Amino acid sequence: TVVSKFFAVYSSVAPAAGAMGIALVMGVGTNMAKEDYSDIATALVQALPDFFVVIMDSNPGGFKKTDSTLFANALTTVDQWFTQQRVGVQGWLLGGHSASGEACVEALNKGLVKVTSTVLAFVGFDPFKWQANAQNLYNLKLPSLIFAKTKKDCVSDLANSGTGFHIHATSPAGSSAAHNLLTFTDDTEHCVFANNGCNFFVVHSCGFSGSGV
Repeated sequence: TVVSKFFAVYSSVAPAAGAMGIALVMGVGTNMAKEDYSDIATALVQALPDFFVVIMDSNPGGFKKTDSTLFANALTTVDQWFTQQRVGVQGWLLGGHSASGEACVEALNKGLVKVTSTVLAFVGFDPFKWQANAQNLYNLKLPSLIFAKTKKDCVSDLANSGTGFHIHATSPAGSSAAHNLLTFTDDTEHCVFANNGCNFFVVHSCGFSGSGV
């Protein structure tokens, strides 16, 4: 594992000169840090040994993770690091958990994302603000994979989480993005992706500690 200020890289082989693979970037949720997602990063590398899994924090030490400019800037830092290491990134899967999922789509839609190889798809881990983002993904015609959680919690209601994203994007009244959107749903909470639930929950005294990966 390689750790920097804005990101941590997990991989089955050292990201050194001559290495090649696809980079999967997962931005962290509100009030979260890179270290809070080590379990899912490790599991992803085990399942996808040819991938570089990047856990990215666009605002280290800060509460807010929804800023699309900060997301794009942090991603540029990741891209530059791979270039400096002479690692061949063959393509990017970009996304994030909750707030960073929102920031990622907005950054793509605004044309803020500048990386040296192709953005292949968006991967949303229960992304926030589904209405605007479903329409943005439709406009981009970008293949998208959404992991949506259906169990209501005290932080992210179903209208704003990935479940609402799926309903809006595939309904006749929504953006009709079903042709390039694949959604997986299950009855778990919004913060199940983090090692021990969300720090946001602690702030709001929800009493939910999370269930990890």
